[in-house]
Amino acid sequence: MLKDIIASARTGYERDGERGLLKDLYAKQEEYYRAGNYRNCPAKTCNHMGKKQGSIATAGEAYDRHETNVLSSVSQPDLLTLRMSQGTKRW
Repeated sequence: MLKDIIASARTGYERDGERGLLKDLYAKQEEYYRAGNYRNCPAKTCNHMGKKQGSIATAGEAYDRHETNVLSSVSQPDLLTLRMSQGTKRW
């Protein structure tokens, strides 16, 4: 699974640089996450892509499912500012 995620990121980078890397990385993380095979909420990658609302929604869904790893994720500096945004009152 991790090798597949890394391969997707590499392919994206080779195709379109940083933008392609993030796009393909997020897509593959999301695929495995939705299937229940990837523990880490892809909200952080979504946030790096500049998709603030998508990041808030993804982290909020994980929080609603009581995923323990999302609690530590939202305290990281790059996601901490999301907690102060509208729409994050529940977490």
